[in-house]
Amino acid sequence: MVRSRLALLSLLEVAAVRPVEHVGALPTSGIRA
Repeated sequence: MVRSRLALLSLLEVAAVRPVEHVGALPTSGIRA
């Protein structure tokens, strides 16, 4: 159960970081909040 929780946290972290990197690469970095 702990392993599944860690997996969910890692997936959430990747899902949260990936859009920020994409938006940061775009000229419209102001959308990043």
